[in-house]
Amino acid sequence: MSYYGSLAFYLRLRRVPESTIVEILRDVRELSRESGQEPEQQFGPASTYAEKFPKGKVRSLPTRLAIGCLVVAIAIIAVDFVLTMTRETHLQVGSVRVIFVLLAVQVVVVIAAIIADHRVPPEFRTASEASR
Repeated sequence: MSYYGSLAFYLRLRRVPESTIVEILRDVRELSRESGQEPEQQFGPASTYAEKFPKGKVRSLPTRLAIGCLVVAIAIIAVDFVLTMTRETHLQVGSVRVIFVLLAVQVVVVIAAIIADHRVPPEFRTASEASR
């Protein structure tokens, strides 16, 4: 993964707004070009450099979606539990208990959120590709 992708990821973990992430990445790229050094040489590891920026308040969209899916899954599992305890029946998708389907979906959503949080912002990617 590129330094920019790693830096974007660590900034998202700190809940830095996407517009600020784009500005930071552009500054890093510009200062690296001016100095002739690689970003990691000039700024250090992406994780350490990201710590220099204040934490934000809002999680990234992929993380919020993953959390939302988790809340819905917990609610469905609770309904399944109540049905099991009161009627001795389970929620099913075909012949598979819904709890197993939810587990598989949740794993996919979490992996997708992690991958999405590692992406370089589109505005930066376009700008960096144009400068190559």
